[in-house]
Amino acid sequence: MGRCGVWCADRVITLYGGVDRALEGISESSRYMMYTQSVCVDPLPPNNLYVGSHAAVRYWDSDSDTVRLIAGGLVEARNGTVAAAQFAGVTSLLCTKSGDYLYVCDHGHSQLRQIDTRTCTVTTLACAKTQRDLSSLFSAVFDRSPGVKPESALWIASGPGIVRFDLTTQSVVATVPVTPKHQKYWTRGVACTTSGHVLMSCRRTDSIYVFDPKGGPKRTGSLTLLAGGGSPVSGHWADGEGGAGKAARFSCPSALVLMDHERSVYVADRGNSRIRQMTLPHRFFAPHL
Repeated sequence: MGRCGVWCADRVITLYGGVDRALEGISESSRYMMYTQSVCVDPLPPNNLYVGSHAAVRYWDSDSDTVRLIAGGLVEARNGTVAAAQFAGVTSLLCTKSGDYLYVCDHGHSQLRQIDTRTCTVTTLACAKTQRDLSSLFSAVFDRSPGVKPESALWIASGPGIVRFDLTTQSVVATVPVTPKHQKYWTRGVACTTSGHVLMSCRRTDSIYVFDPKGGPKRTGSLTLLAGGGSPVSGHWADGEGGAGKAARFSCPSALVLMDHERSVYVADRGNSRIRQMTLPHRFFAPHL
């Protein structure tokens, strides 16, 4: 199935944030707004960073080492101009290749938000009040499956599993629960390969699963345990050991990032305070015929 290991960085430096950085005039009592939870790269040169904090989205200019508030600042859910819009836990940011739109997982409000960088407006595309499958949404990626129009749909880690959200119709079109006991299992990370396989990390079972939308006896989709025990480990902390597939142990796995031409995935192993690398089986990065 592959192997998991612990990687050690050659060097770690602070690019953004910290007590010695300018806080844009934010008062000491509001310093919590700077708590960084997500980041994505602006696809347009010079490829600076969008940074999501507890209640705001900011833009970090690496050339001038300055931080600009894009949207948010308080915690009451609101739309409108970026100055008026409010967030409560920006756990995921996703930018289109054109740089025109930012998609925001507003975890605290259970809302999927869109920031139009051209008109400086924020819109709520969907929320748990109207679409229950979007409760506790945590992260999102574009659906990169064969035949799918680029940037037309999202896979979202939300509550009991993952959901597929169509950006054209602004609606949930598919739901994949991790187990039948929905309320006990929470997904945190999600990644989609160009072959259409969707990986997800499950906080409650401390495992990584893969969903094949073309699998199953009726080709309606199949969910398979990829790594981890498939059930909660004893206590909150796992031993953090690597191994082949189910022998690997995680503790609250979170973000997933595909690397090496989709031959491996990096896992933020939150409970063990580690970054893990997992090698994927060949069929996951070989496109469907």
